[in-house]
Amino acid sequence: YYDGIDHFGHGFMKYHPPRQSFIKEEDFEIYKGVVEGGYRFHDMMLGALLHLAGEDTTVILISDHGFHPDHLRPEHIPVEPAGPAIEHRPYGIFVAKGPEIRKGETVSGASVLDLTPTVLTAFGLPVGEDMDGKPLVTIFEGEREVETVASWDDIDGPHPHGMHPEGAHIDSVQSAEAMKQLVELGYIEEPNENTDEAVRETTRELKYNLAQSYMDGGRLGEATEILEEIWSDWPREARFGLNLIACLGGLGRVEERGL
Repeated sequence: YYDGIDHFGHGFMKYHPPRQSFIKEEDFEIYKGVVEGGYRFHDMMLGALLHLAGEDTTVILISDHGFHPDHLRPEHIPVEPAGPAIEHRPYGIFVAKGPEIRKGETVSGASVLDLTPTVLTAFGLPVGEDMDGKPLVTIFEGEREVETVASWDDIDGPHPHGMHPEGAHIDSVQSAEAMKQLVELGYIEEPNENTDEAVRETTRELKYNLAQSYMDGGRLGEATEILEEIWSDWPREARFGLNLIACLGGLGRVEERGL
């Protein structure tokens, strides 16, 4: 995982041409080339990686999101966990190259959920029937027989269901650095020093994220139940109330809140 482009985007996409009305001309002239320079730098590194990997290696380049480079760039970032995600464009990228990868094929309708089934298929391994995604079989030359298992969680072995072996786990220093980066980017708040309160806040955010996923999937009733619960416990968190009102509006139940 190379997170540099994400840092470049959050820090400097606001200055990328064309200049937005809320960006000072002086700042625009100083920073307008930063994002392009960041992409060129990563392209250079990608070229080196492909050279080292060789023609006999299958390489998949992916990203789960992009950045708005145009009039959709926001002037303000919401003051909430993951607020900077408003700068994201919801479409990522999927590119594959290798000896058994079909050339010139356009992949349509792919999801991040399809990546693991696709990699398993590339290795000739079975796909879990409990996986939400599907293997992108059209990227391969010829026909690919897709085998399945009920669940990788049920497979015994020295490293159950793909977990890293002992000694290959991320150590506490790396975990702390990763957490620090997420805090600096604004994706998460700095954890509360009170352990019980930190657990409570983490549970709250997990529920909020689930509610947002339900909203994205049109499951407004389920989202409403969660939002009512967490807004009751945190009435000063306007984001919970605003999303609850949006759900009630979609369900035709706004009168419940006297609106």
